[in-house]
Amino acid sequence: MKIAIIGGTGTAGKALTRMALDQGHHVHMLVRDPKKVSITDSSLKVVTGDAFSEDTLFDLMSECEVIINVFGQPNRAKPLYSTLTKKILRKMTHMGIKRYIGVTGGSLTILGDRKSLVNRIGAFGFSIFYGPMIKDKQLEYEILKESDRDWTLIRLPFVRDHSVTGYEVSLTDMPGLSVSPEVIAAFILDELESKRFSQQLPFISNGSVT
Repeated sequence: MKIAIIGGTGTAGKALTRMALDQGHHVHMLVRDPKKVSITDSSLKVVTGDAFSEDTLFDLMSECEVIINVFGQPNRAKPLYSTLTKKILRKMTHMGIKRYIGVTGGSLTILGDRKSLVNRIGAFGFSIFYGPMIKDKQLEYEILKESDRDWTLIRLPFVRDHSVTGYEVSLTDMPGLSVSPEVIAAFILDELESKRFSQQLPFISNGSVT
């Protein structure tokens, strides 16, 4: 399968790119600085440019069947998640690409959630300290919900390096406190094949720590 990855030089993006290539996928990876790319593979196309550029997105998405957005920003930066997702979806519609998989934070709360007290407190704290980011991520979800693309938005806890076996998934509450880049990558690629969580926002976390 040909997949486009936005945010491929980030922690999760690097793990996702390596795993996707290992599984035989063809990957188009968007980067600002090609010097940050440490992976060499005949099935990897590196696209250099700005994710907010129409021309760059066209080059990135050409011939791809799935768009995976693992774009990240510092918590205090002006949030651009909703703006980027809107641009991606518009370009996907123009190019006839249906499948979109993205990631967001576990603090995002939607109707039907049954979060534990700890997770509710955590979400409240994030809304106080990182209000603009939380509002933008909520807007990103609303944009996806109103789109006609086949989307999945994965909610993540803190991203930490761990040696783990598998992952835990829930549609109503965060099952654990952390997730490794490799677990994020494994879940995304499983979802790519199964479409189990189409039009949904699963929480994921690490499985058993080894």
